[in-house]
Amino acid sequence: MVKSNFKFETYLDVLSDYSERSYFAKLRLSAHNLQIEIGRFGKNKTPRLERFCLYCLSLGKQTVEDEVHFLMSCPLYSTERQKMLDIIHKKFPSTLLLNPNDMFHWLMTQENVIFIKSIGKFCNKSFKIRDETNSKLLSFNS
Repeated sequence: MVKSNFKFETYLDVLSDYSERSYFAKLRLSAHNLQIEIGRFGKNKTPRLERFCLYCLSLGKQTVEDEVHFLMSCPLYSTERQKMLDIIHKKFPSTLLLNPNDMFHWLMTQENVIFIKSIGKFCNKSFKIRDETNSKLLSFNS
């Protein structure tokens, strides 16, 4: 979905922090623990359209938790997302016109060092927020 040509990716050199590089790579590779992926496996596979974001579900919204939802629209990460997008929109205001899918692709294929660092920070912080929140939601529902 992200990679269109075979080449060394800039983010591998730019993101010196292991966690930032790892989470960014996992998001690009779909090697993460978002519901869209973990619902594919196990005895009780979840139908694709029912792999809901636990946080959004707690708000009464049935939204599939995929990569685009995580990066572009989940309200749980709105503060972190806004920090990232403020940096990007300031330099490229035309990105405000992109739909979430196109913006996701644009972000995942960035070569700009400042943007890559901003996206890496978002991924690192947001995946950690997600883990903490899901842990609380699952223990509350048990």
